[in-house]
Amino acid sequence: MTAKPVLAASVAVTLAALGVAAYSANEVDKYTVSVPGGLAFAEFRGYESWQTIAVSRNERVMAVIWATPR
Repeated sequence: MTAKPVLAASVAVTLAALGVAAYSANEVDKYTVSVPGGLAFAEFRGYESWQTIAVSRNERVMAVIWATPR
């Protein structure tokens, strides 16, 4: 497995965790949430409409490739 699917899976997990955290905090706009180190949730604005292109997995990792519909 190459680094790209692992990176995609890591981003997907990070986005999911940030989305849950932003959704559960009533007073926080989800686009103001950021990961320590500078990655901002706002950089993925519109992710809700992204389409799944491919999914792969092995014993340790699941990777998803998403693309914008534009």
